[in-house]
Amino acid sequence: MKLFRATAEAAAYRRSTLIADILLWAVPLLLSVPNVVLDITETAYSGAERVANAALPLGVYLLLMAAWRRNSITTLCLIPVMILCAFQLVLIDLYGGSIIAVDMFLNVVTTNPAEASELLLNLGGAVLTACLLYLPPVALAIAGTVKRSRLGNDMRKAGLLTGALAAICGLTGAGFALASPEGYAPHRRLFPMNVSANMLTAIRRTGQIRNYFSTSAGFSHHASSTRHDSVPEVYVLVIGETSRASDWQLNGYSRPTNPRLSRRDDVVFFGKTLSESNTTHKSVPVMMSHLSADEFGDSIYRCRGVIDAFNEAGYHTAWASNQQRNGALIDFFGSSARKCTFLCDSGHGHHDTDLCPILSDALEEHPTEKIFAVLHTYGSHFNYADRVPAWFDAPFGRSNSTEATASNRQALINA
Repeated sequence: MKLFRATAEAAAYRRSTLIADILLWAVPLLLSVPNVVLDITETAYSGAERVANAALPLGVYLLLMAAWRRNSITTLCLIPVMILCAFQLVLIDLYGGSIIAVDMFLNVVTTNPAEASELLLNLGGAVLTACLLYLPPVALAIAGTVKRSRLGNDMRKAGLLTGALAAICGLTGAGFALASPEGYAPHRRLFPMNVSANMLTAIRRTGQIRNYFSTSAGFSHHASSTRHDSVPEVYVLVIGETSRASDWQLNGYSRPTNPRLSRRDDVVFFGKTLSESNTTHKSVPVMMSHLSADEFGDSIYRCRGVIDAFNEAGYHTAWASNQQRNGALIDFFGSSARKCTFLCDSGHGHHDTDLCPILSDALEEHPTEKIFAVLHTYGSHFNYADRVPAWFDAPFGRSNSTEATASNRQALINA
């Protein structure tokens, strides 16, 4: 009976430690996947930086997982890191490289749910892969917490020793990188330290956005009109979205993507103009202000946009948008217009052509005034087939293909 009891107790002990043993090795390895992928995709990394990026976080994760015998709780505490890892892997799949930048975090808080869901649905493979990597250890950790699973002494020692060796290897790589002529900035090169630093910057900038009206209250363009008030003037600024200049017929593209504009003699095309950013929350305020991307920083929170300049000069100003309000600078710049309209306030599903009647109304209501109007379109966001009304003549054919895959490339280009 004593032998049977001892055997049963040993079996129960092995079961109680099994979950903890699995988590000890699985969690650090899974959390290190983005580091390994970044070592492959980021060609600017030196050899020493690659060693630091791969070994140092792995060592830290192992030490954390071995530090406390009930490491299932440690695993649950690492869920925020898992979320960052999943976000990073999806981003790499989308762009082929690069860490999560400040603008990417700001995109998360400024984009609307419909736009985000359309994009994520077209990145189904990457999102599913991230979920398959990080949801199982979370489920296992929950089970281990309930069962009060604990690391065995031998396994814990092995984890601490391996973690220490990996950390020393990573620190050695970081030391060589620091000693190199180029230097080494861990907050720029070491994942997830770099992403965490970018997140803190994004949080700070979000606070600055919230205080925009108070920090820009004293700003003035000192603008005035140089023409007589009796001379009507109409200026219309149309802000497009996600359209590539290389795909414009006006810019030499071989397909007729701008057939009507190309037939006009009074169109001037600036072929060497570039957007200051590939993110809406940053590029549009730069378009609407006197700042460049280099000056964006803190300056954007202390200045007013072009609409305010026309207000000062005595123009009737109008803003019409086919995008949802998101509490960002775009909303604030637009709200300074004497007449401000957000189509999505009355519901979703509008096409960009629905902005035209708003412009017509402004022209009819102020036929003798100087007018400055801004039309902010939704443009070519996913899903492309939903961006135009059913009656629109689709010269390159209609397609319901939406997933961003190589097999759908031509269909997406046509759309």
